[in-house]
Amino acid sequence: MLLSCAEQMLGDRSLEDKIGLVREAGFDGIDVRMVTLTEAANRRTLSESGLPVGAVYSQLRDPCLLSRSSAERAVACDRVVEYAEAAAAVGASNLIVVPVFGGPRLPAFDPVVPLVELETAVLLTGLAEIAERVADLPVTVTIEPLNQAETHFLTDPTRGAALCDAIGSPRIATMVDTYHCEREAQDIPSKIAAAGDQLALLHLSDTERRLPGTGRIDFGAVLAALHERGYRGWMGLECRPADGVDELRRSVNHLRALLPAAAADRRTA
Repeated sequence: MLLSCAEQMLGDRSLEDKIGLVREAGFDGIDVRMVTLTEAANRRTLSESGLPVGAVYSQLRDPCLLSRSSAERAVACDRVVEYAEAAAAVGASNLIVVPVFGGPRLPAFDPVVPLVELETAVLLTGLAEIAERVADLPVTVTIEPLNQAETHFLTDPTRGAALCDAIGSPRIATMVDTYHCEREAQDIPSKIAAAGDQLALLHLSDTERRLPGTGRIDFGAVLAALHERGYRGWMGLECRPADGVDELRRSVNHLRALLPAAAADRRTA
């Protein structure tokens, strides 16, 4: 189990202090925002710490991969490539990209071309270009499904996996976020199974973005589904800000304590 902690959970601390807190709580790595990597001092801090980076949040909002104009989409593609290079430079495994936040940006041409078909074609074109441009980088551009309150377009990891299958590149994959799945009333183990080999990352948070073990989500079943498919990637906690190291450590210990049962479930399945 590789557990990482999103830096935005750790409050208004220096990156050095965040790294220390992550280690003290028992995590294996940290997830950082792209804006953090823009500072040379932060890149040096990460490098000197030796703490692995599970993922980098691209924070790609405007322009995005589904922006209205081709010029804006070209800028977004350039930024994804640039961000992937920055993520690779700090040894990150994943660059998280959301295709579009909020409502549609592209014009509708119904009934000739339904909007969802147009958006899908435009996104696939952009992702195919990105896949070619990052082919030699040791980082995965990971497309994140959200919930309908945050995006109109991609809300199902099954569809995310289908998009990645269409691209057919090891540099493009998708992920499952337990918070978004619960918001969409999706069965999380089923979504993990459906994502199959396209699953590159998992985000863990309990009900209402609480720490795992403090809400209603059955993380034993989640871990059992991951064991069933032999998942060995990062599991990043993306929750509300934590009060301190003790709260974080309890959640880490809770997840690690579920592992033996999850492995047993796989052996007896």
